[in-house]
Amino acid sequence: MGFPASDPSQRRNGTYEMNSLARLTAVVVSLAPSCFGQPITVYNNLPYTSAGCTDPRLDLYLPAGPLAPNAATIVYMHSGGWNSGDKSTPATLCAELARRGYPTISINYTLSAPHFTSHPQCIRDVKAAIRWVRTVGADTYNLPWRVFTAGDSAGGHLAMMGAVTPNVARFNPAGDPPPGGYAVQGCVSIYGVSNFIWDVETGGQDPGIWAYLTILLTAQTRPIYYEASPINYVSPCNPPFLLFHALGDSIVPYQHSVMMADALTRVGVPAQLVLTASNEHGFYAFGGQVSLASQIAAAIPTMSSSGVISGDFNLDGGADGADVSDFFASWELADESADVNHDGAVDGSDVQDFFAAWERGDVTCSG
Repeated sequence: MGFPASDPSQRRNGTYEMNSLARLTAVVVSLAPSCFGQPITVYNNLPYTSAGCTDPRLDLYLPAGPLAPNAATIVYMHSGGWNSGDKSTPATLCAELARRGYPTISINYTLSAPHFTSHPQCIRDVKAAIRWVRTVGADTYNLPWRVFTAGDSAGGHLAMMGAVTPNVARFNPAGDPPPGGYAVQGCVSIYGVSNFIWDVETGGQDPGIWAYLTILLTAQTRPIYYEASPINYVSPCNPPFLLFHALGDSIVPYQHSVMMADALTRVGVPAQLVLTASNEHGFYAFGGQVSLASQIAAAIPTMSSSGVISGDFNLDGGADGADVSDFFASWELADESADVNHDGAVDGSDVQDFFAAWERGDVTCSG
């Protein structure tokens, strides 16, 4: 992955300084519209619950007007090599997504420090943020139940891990899951790391990976490197993916996104790979945060319509009578969880599509 071998003490100081900020009450900021969209409201430093998280706060970027058709709530994870960074870094991108009708949250998550790994706590933090969207966010801010995870660099890795491990107990936070569980409907990874073992075996032991896991790759530690790699959880139940990478990226080799896209498409999961000839490891490889937001927003409708349908509506591992009862309870309330075909409406087509999957006994997306 080639993270610059910067002084770990500098990263540590930055991490500790950020984590030592006093808990702030939510600050509400109204922002004027850009030339591309509508006004938004920003709620800063909202708390979310994740046992063990060192800084469970998030910023919410909320459209002031109508949401985009069939909108999803985007859960964004910042970059920083897993040991630095802050939820404010992608503020422009998050604001622009909201201006285009997609509510977006940017979260702080547990960061690693010398002799302290944040794995798997930071993945649990991602899941806890998904739970916040489907509980507090839905009840208080009318956030869409449909969720896309997104992030850049280390955040792209966490976005992928959140998307491919909905029912891996080790990665789920303490407490009850939200309605609909932790399964998400899409994932956007901007130069994210997909395969830790490949990275080290092809490029040598990487200081960024070492800083995250705090152990070197050996025969004894190989299972941990395997466990931390999203490519090892690829299955037909994964949601659609959108992956961005620069061919000249010297920090995270572009092969991480190529391998992930290939693994996904081989099992039938839609995966769009966007490559550029740039040498940048950053937003400017794709024109900056506003440009990236535009590209993401343009892709979401297609991604939302291409997800798979399961007969296991209640995600208990089987397609049985309980799924029928739970589906119709949601369908009669016009709850968006019953929009199983992701066309933006809860109607007869959802009944038809659900029963087609249920009669096949399709539970491939419950795992």
